[in-house]
Amino acid sequence: MIDSLVDAGHPVKVCCRLLGVSSPGYYQYKARTMSPTKMRRQWLTGLIREVRDASRQT
Repeated sequence: MIDSLVDAGHPVKVCCRLLGVSSPGYYQYKARTMSPTKMRRQWLTGLIREVRDASRQT
């Protein structure tokens, strides 16, 4: 959520304050490496979308 607000041009500090998140905590979260489980889920999500698109979304 913060990422989308920042992409829309809002300052990180303001977004964090409004959502009750510390700025250092947000930056630590952003710097974390992706876990193997999350990597696998993203890969599977992409694969599922490809199969769905290939079947004309049926």
